[in-house]
Amino acid sequence: MAKTALANTGIQYEHTLGSGDWKNSYDANWIIVDALMQAGVISTTILAEPGSPSVGDAYILPSGTKTGTNWGSDAGAVTNAVAIYMNVPDLADSSPWFYITPKEGWKMYDRVNNITLLYNGSSWAQDGSSGGGWTHELKDSGNQSISSQTTFQAITDLSFAVAANEDYKFDAWIQLGIAASAMGYKISCSGPSGTTLVAQALGRDGSNLVHSDFFSLSSELEVDTSDTSNKVVHVSGIVNVGGTAGTFGMEYAQRTSNGSNLTAFGGSVLSWQQIS
Repeated sequence: MAKTALANTGIQYEHTLGSGDWKNSYDANWIIVDALMQAGVISTTILAEPGSPSVGDAYILPSGTKTGTNWGSDAGAVTNAVAIYMNVPDLADSSPWFYITPKEGWKMYDRVNNITLLYNGSSWAQDGSSGGGWTHELKDSGNQSISSQTTFQAITDLSFAVAANEDYKFDAWIQLGIAASAMGYKISCSGPSGTTLVAQALGRDGSNLVHSDFFSLSSELEVDTSDTSNKVVHVSGIVNVGGTAGTFGMEYAQRTSNGSNLTAFGGSVLSWQQIS
């Protein structure tokens, strides 16, 4: 039957009146509408076609060789395309996947990293349209305690995924509880190999401020305090990720091993935004 694809989404219209094969086109049109309204994608990084997708699942296809029965051969399975699973013959061929070439200005929500992505005409990147503010904020969901531990431990919930060769700004506020005066505390950052930092950490020893410049993942703030009141540590700066993607986050440890607890309190916050 005769039909025409709309330039923006590929939805088909102008079906021949009285034609008998309109159903697949009609079903596919609604799947496209469903996927693009309040649009979100499951992944922006996988190259292998999912084995058991659900109808309406959407993916942004990354650069690299795509594999799978359809992704490995479909003409539309190209870098930056939005791939939508239909499980019905789509509007162009018999593939169960429909591919949309995004237009400059399109936005999609990344459900893995909980960020909004903007297509700039050549690639997808985190949307920075919030006027220079933070596009994402992580809040520690509960207290986390360690004892007799001078090796750095990750602070639960205060970490985020980083892409290779990208830069991020971050700002962390961490509340610590110190149960014994002979303990002290240490704060550092963790990340993938090759990551560098331009950051600073500020803490408190009694009434005195203590600071440390962070230039690498081995940088740390050490405070040998005899004060057992709660402390707030502020760490902020720029993360420069090398050629390896991974996870960047905050970590803590006792400065001197002690059987009493050092606690990172729930409610500590890490804000971040991709800047390149």
